Amino acid sequence: MPKKIKDFAESYAEEAGIKKPQENKKQHHAHASDSEDFRIRVDENNFRTHPDENRRLIKRSLIENGAGRSIVVDNSGMSIGGSGVLEQAESLGLKKRIVETDGSELVVVVRKDISPDDPRRKKLALADNATTDQSKWDIDALQEAFSDDELKSWDVEIPVVDDDMPTTDEDGEDAGEDKKFIVEIQCRNELEQREVYERLNAEGLECRLLTL
Repeated sequence: MPKKIKDFAESYAEEAGIKKPQENKKQHHAHASDSEDFRIRVDENNFRTHPDENRRLIKRSLIENGAGRSIVVDNSGMSIGGSGVLEQAESLGLKKRIVETDGSELVVVVRKDISPDDPRRKKLALADNATTDQSKWDIDALQEAFSDDELKSWDVEIPVVDDDMPTTDEDGEDAGEDKKFIVEIQCRNELEQREVYERLNAEGLECRLLTL
């Protein structure tokens, strides 16, 4: 179209209040999961270790209750949180649904098959906490990645090794740091349990409450 005619047409359309037609351009949205390099996998340098018992409990929960909370990966697919769950889910052949986010939204997993009175609801809540307690910090990996001040700011305590501490006790047995000496006290009721706990805790002893 000659330039004079094109200019006249655009001028007439503008005066007549006719909107200029937009070019039909296909918009491309970049998705990290569309990349050829994207592959969901477990981070081998995970800061948490998963003993066999922890793996067993995670797998049991997935089998009996189904998947609960989601996991998080980086834009290459490597796990950031939920490595233990990812490992066991893959061993069971569970399907994956990818939800991409930049962290500005909270991704809420709704279990539409679980109602408030469903027995699986409390079992899933129990399993969620029990499996977390079974995993442990990889101290070497933490110290390699973070300074002591950074770890303290997240209330992560690193055990201090005393080079002067004897490696054997009076009986000549190994007195390693993993050795614990526990006193079990059976209380008559919850009130007495609380009173004993508070008294021993006030004396500086490390205690925890258990109901068996």
